[in-house]
Amino acid sequence: MDKDIKNALDEINDINPFATYLCDSTLSRVSGWVDTGSYVLNAIVSGSLFGGIPKGRVTMLAGESMCLTANQKIRVYTLQSPANQ
Repeated sequence: MDKDIKNALDEINDINPFATYLCDSTLSRVSGWVDTGSYVLNAIVSGSLFGGIPKGRVTMLAGESMCLTANQKIRVYTLQSPANQ
């Protein structure tokens, strides 16, 4: 691990000894991915062309207004509980 990163993490540990590294946490484990329909966006979000948005996570995409042309679309998935369907 880089010396500067280790120093920063040690300082955080001094402030909050109950903190943990995300890579060591169950929160960092992703059970699957939802394809965005765009290889580029998949790669940006997940690090894989075939990944996408992590399942079971609240995700928000934000950007400048009018960043898509009129004929471009983004797939939007909404999840509902069985009682609301």
